[in-house]
Amino acid sequence: MHLTKKALWFLESHLRESVSLDDVASFVGVSRFHLIRTFGLTQGQSVMRYHRGRRLTEAARQLKHGKNDILSLALEYGYASQQAFTRAFKDQFGITPGAFRKSPELSKLLLVEPRHMTPSLSGTIMPNRFETTDILKLACISQAYDTGTELVGIPDQWQTAMSYASAFPYLLSGPRYGVCDMNEETGIMTYSCGFAIDKGMDIPPEMDAQTIQPAEYAVFRHNGHVSLISETFEAIFELWLPNSPYEPTGAPELEVYSEDFNPFSETGIVEVWVPVKERV
Repeated sequence: MHLTKKALWFLESHLRESVSLDDVASFVGVSRFHLIRTFGLTQGQSVMRYHRGRRLTEAARQLKHGKNDILSLALEYGYASQQAFTRAFKDQFGITPGAFRKSPELSKLLLVEPRHMTPSLSGTIMPNRFETTDILKLACISQAYDTGTELVGIPDQWQTAMSYASAFPYLLSGPRYGVCDMNEETGIMTYSCGFAIDKGMDIPPEMDAQTIQPAEYAVFRHNGHVSLISETFEAIFELWLPNSPYEPTGAPELEVYSEDFNPFSETGIVEVWVPVKERV
């Protein structure tokens, strides 16, 4: 069973319990860091946010179907008190469980449904090459993403970046970069998209300068439409990395788009660069 599928199975099997990140990592058999990185990149949110959302979704369903005792429901789903459960419920859904009980319409809540756990990956994936980079400076725009559904905003983010850069033709004369920086604790990913710059270059006022420190990368060719690039990330982290002599370093992952890549037609060469070091 693949890493995230195994983690999802554990989380779904413990919806009525308060589990820790260490509990999940121990069950899966990887470090906390590896679990956070892989789960966040393949599922679009943190392990613990997913688990909390699933627990509260099932608790909301019980309220919908007539469970009236909020304290017993809180205890049933691993909360130490009704107050703690109420805070978590309101943070998740924007409404208290008491208020929801009076008008239990599930369609008004942003529910977290179980992720599909049937293994979808097959075959093998191998890096085309390894690259060691110097300092990389980018002119970019950045946005934080929490859940997988919100990642649909990335194409629009790219088109905005292209429109900003259109007045600075030298920005468009080389590769374009997508930078995926995952917060290890929250699982929130900051995605930056932009263009390489040299010292002293002017950049659009709407864009920021970002520096990527030198690192060693395993470089993979993404095959297929760019909208499926998450599947390449999943294959790298689920299939190649666990069976390789390498581990992730924690530096940002890069998407490198060729100069001829067209973000409007979404055609052209795309590579995924994963920062790695030899496993100890």
